[in-house]
Amino acid sequence: MEIINQGSTYILGLEFRDDAGNAVTPSSALYRIDDEDSGNAITGNNANAWVAFSPSSNQYDLAISANENALIGNTTDREERKVTVKFNFSADNKTQTDEYRYMIQRLENLLKT
Repeated sequence: MEIINQGSTYILGLEFRDDAGNAVTPSSALYRIDDEDSGNAITGNNANAWVAFSPSSNQYDLAISANENALIGNTTDREERKVTVKFNFSADNKTQTDEYRYMIQRLENLLKT
């Protein structure tokens, strides 16, 4: 699992594939970020946390902002984030869903500011 520093931008490289492993270009795509420990949505709100994006090929660099990578808790050294991606593809409008996880670590010097 990848570990990044709190308050850093994180680039998540996505590859879109069908069930057979063939590369596909999505006709539409959504993502959401959730904090694993609290269960809270980081994007949007818990009722509507999905964010639309528009990949133009089978690969896309999803930029997760420094604000989205701020730590929620004041006492934890690390927090796990889960990124869920849903996308539609093909003339039949098939749907695929994937999850990605990474850790955010607290920087000691940021505690003193």
